[in-house]
Amino acid sequence: MLKHWKKNARIAVKKTALVTGLVCCSIFFYEGLVKTVYRDHQQLADRSIELSNLNQQLKSELEWRKHNVSTSDAVFPNIIYLLQAFQGYRISLQGEQQKDPCVLYFTATPDSLAIASAIAQFSNSVSGCSTSGPMPFGNEDLDAMTTDGMVPGVILIHTDHDDLATGRLQIALENQIPTRLSHKLPKVPRDHLYASMHQYKEKFIWLQFGTGVNWNSACEPRLLRGRVLFCRARRDDLSLYRGCQIRRRHFFLVSVSKPNFKSSRLPK
Repeated sequence: MLKHWKKNARIAVKKTALVTGLVCCSIFFYEGLVKTVYRDHQQLADRSIELSNLNQQLKSELEWRKHNVSTSDAVFPNIIYLLQAFQGYRISLQGEQQKDPCVLYFTATPDSLAIASAIAQFSNSVSGCSTSGPMPFGNEDLDAMTTDGMVPGVILIHTDHDDLATGRLQIALENQIPTRLSHKLPKVPRDHLYASMHQYKEKFIWLQFGTGVNWNSACEPRLLRGRVLFCRARRDDLSLYRGCQIRRRHFFLVSVSKPNFKSSRLPK
């Protein structure tokens, strides 16, 4: 009988251990794998809802921006100061008692054509000058004129040496977009560029857009010790920030103590 009791005890111990193991494995499986999968699923579901709401919000903002200009976006001051610059140009011409009409002629490389067209349209409404161009590539003479002497990332404003009004225009524009003053007028005859109603006696200003022209606000600012800004550019980025010219991987110090940012001397 004792032998039979021992046998039953061994069987009971084995079954108890087996059941205990199965219970522990089930608990471990539930607490570990099942709950982990459930929590991950719940987090993904919550993230999906969050992204869906954000997507709807962005769609609403995009639809609003199709019909409105946001005063908090950089495009708003860019447009305002652009209009003010060309309005100031018209006032300067009136102050100089300039009686001859004026023509703003635009040329642009293909990648700068959109921004050149926009500036041409805005300038026409406030400058008091007629505008012509920019024209798409396809004309051999005009294509050579567009690329000859152009500076990447910069608008060259070509005019006569004694043109003070255009000099003021260039100064006003350079706070918003990279510009330089030049006195190299086009070699192409004007009657090949535009039709004139004044026997081509107009005051002629040529705005030559180089490759990759962009607004100064598109440059990435870097804050240093809360006092100054550095502008950093990629090798293919020749944009400017508040008059600070970017060349390759150089860094330029920009003062932030005044409303109009001025760049320090550029490294050679």
